[in-house]
Amino acid sequence: MRKKNISFSTYKKLIVLTVILTGLFSVLFISLYYYINRHESQVNNDAKEQLDNQVNILFELKSEPLLSTIMDYTFWDDFVDFFNNPDAEWFDGSVATVIDFYDIDYVAVYNLDKELIRSQSTSNIASENYIPPSVFPLINKNRFLKFFILLPEGVMEVMGATVHPSNDPEKTKTEPSGYFVISRLLDKEYLKNLEQISGATVYLSQNDPATNKVGHHEAITATIPLFNWDHKQITRIVFSRPINIHSDIIKNILYLTIIIFFVNLLVILFFFKKWIYKPLSLIKRILGKKDKKALKELKKIPGEFGHIGELFDKNNKQNEALIKAKNKAEEGDRLKMAFLTNLSHEIRTPMNAVLGFSDLLKDPGISKKERLDYIEIIGKSGENLVLIIDDLIEMSKIDSDQIAPNYAPVNLQDTLREIYDSVKITIDKNKQVDFQLDLPKIPFEKEVMVDITKLKQIITNLLTNAIKFTDHGFIKFGYTVDTLKNKLVFTVEDSGQGIHQDDQKLIFDRFSKLEHKSSEFKSGLGLGLAISKAYVEMMGGDLSLQSEFKKGSTFTFTLPLRFDKLNGNVPEISHVNFVESNKKSIGSILVAEDDNINFLLVNKLIKSKNHNVIRAANGLEAVEICLNTPEIDMVLMDIKMPGMNGFEATKKIKTSRPDLPIIAHTAFVSEEIKAEIKEAGFYGYLKKPLQKELLFNIINEILLRIPKN
Repeated sequence: MRKKNISFSTYKKLIVLTVILTGLFSVLFISLYYYINRHESQVNNDAKEQLDNQVNILFELKSEPLLSTIMDYTFWDDFVDFFNNPDAEWFDGSVATVIDFYDIDYVAVYNLDKELIRSQSTSNIASENYIPPSVFPLINKNRFLKFFILLPEGVMEVMGATVHPSNDPEKTKTEPSGYFVISRLLDKEYLKNLEQISGATVYLSQNDPATNKVGHHEAITATIPLFNWDHKQITRIVFSRPINIHSDIIKNILYLTIIIFFVNLLVILFFFKKWIYKPLSLIKRILGKKDKKALKELKKIPGEFGHIGELFDKNNKQNEALIKAKNKAEEGDRLKMAFLTNLSHEIRTPMNAVLGFSDLLKDPGISKKERLDYIEIIGKSGENLVLIIDDLIEMSKIDSDQIAPNYAPVNLQDTLREIYDSVKITIDKNKQVDFQLDLPKIPFEKEVMVDITKLKQIITNLLTNAIKFTDHGFIKFGYTVDTLKNKLVFTVEDSGQGIHQDDQKLIFDRFSKLEHKSSEFKSGLGLGLAISKAYVEMMGGDLSLQSEFKKGSTFTFTLPLRFDKLNGNVPEISHVNFVESNKKSIGSILVAEDDNINFLLVNKLIKSKNHNVIRAANGLEAVEICLNTPEIDMVLMDIKMPGMNGFEATKKIKTSRPDLPIIAHTAFVSEEIKAEIKEAGFYGYLKKPLQKELLFNIINEILLRIPKN
């Protein structure tokens, strides 16, 4: 007899599949139930570990300002002198002020005999001289000690350190001059701040929090023990955070899912064949046999199957883009924080001098020499601040592609001599440095096409770095012409401290400042070399470095050798270049300036030369005054003013008085602004901050009609 072939229809297969799926779903339910219980336990453990880590990091961060303060103040020459000659006024003005600027409640200074010299505290602290004598040997031994002490006011976080000269930052070369102690009260405000940051309830407790009757699933706790100088625990900070896993809700959802599963299973069986079985069969034929007919049929099926490949492709691309964006954002945040930290220091340093010495000038008892010295310091600090701002603006313009080379014919011999003369006078006379200009033996007299402003800034930046890191030896710069490769080759060489091989990879990165442990720290934003490199590459060249630590460095950059001639732009009034006349010419000058302080400065300068000054507070007033006052000889026009800006005002004035010289006065001069200045018909422009010599130069040039050399 022939055996019958047993075959199952699709429907029977689906029934069998349903039974199998039901069994699998039951197993899955049991597994999920077990997993939920286990996951609940794991979540609690993970949350506890996470809270522990967060609490430890948070506690360290809260102590960081105190640590930074005591480390900054304890290698300071003035502080060392204070122990030899205690000056209460100096202490109150230079040391005790940390209470006002940082979260500190008590500062004290002790001599080596453990005697209190001077102390200061906030109103929160009534206790005085509460540091035990046994603490000081520990501070002296380790140079630093952190501990906690229990006072009537509460628990105090205390840090103490030995004081040394500034040339001994490691505190290993010199003996201590005394002890500096700062402390902070862990009061309700401190604990409240911890609560706001951590999202937990924070309190001090003598008891182990494990004895608290808090359910395991209700809250998690973390503790930080606080030890005194003898490593004895005096109390602990407890962090308690509620945790809601909602496992009961998850279990109820699981039960409901079972019911819905069986209901939907019946519906799914009905539509399975039509909506899933057939499309999957087509996909199988497409993937397995590359069946084009099956692909056409699949496209005719309404729904997502026709687009599934495209969606997956788009999804993958979106994931890659998100990862790149995340990495870029994280790197940007890191650079921004590093830069802002450095920028804050660099801006506050000159501002501290400006504000501090400005305040000292108010003292009527200072001598004339002191007053002049203070004014000179304020001026130099202001110039340093302007240089910092200029670097930031230049880097911003480079990033936004707002800078283009402004080529003009230049005599390299004259240009480098001019740079040599201007840089030489800036070298500190105490530096034993031989400053050399190395020009070709056969002068290259042809004029080459370069952006002279950027060329000067590149060389000046490189020379400034060389001077900064060279205390003795030589600094040499010059150029050669490589006619075979059609290049100009510029070099700046010094015998300074040199640069480590590892640091050379980062030297041209923006915000990069080399602070190697064996290198002397130097101020600056770290933008000079980045700007120089950008300028060189902008003009089609390349900037490179050769250096050996402790032996010196050589910076070399190349520029294309060009002889083409380009048209010039509106002139910037940047140096004094007029011939003084014996004539005395008094003129009427209109100053269009909306800012009262800027006008006060310009008014004082112009009137110091006995000229008449007329003010316009905006562009509309400037136009009206020029049209109604024919005796006006020249105009100093601010660009940004309310109502009507300087460009619009100048164009209107020029329609009626085309020969009236108008000087633009602006703080920001991009290539676009220069083009607008030229188009509007300005005579020239002065950049802010205003230099009085340049102002007097242009006034004499216009009023006396003496041509430039």
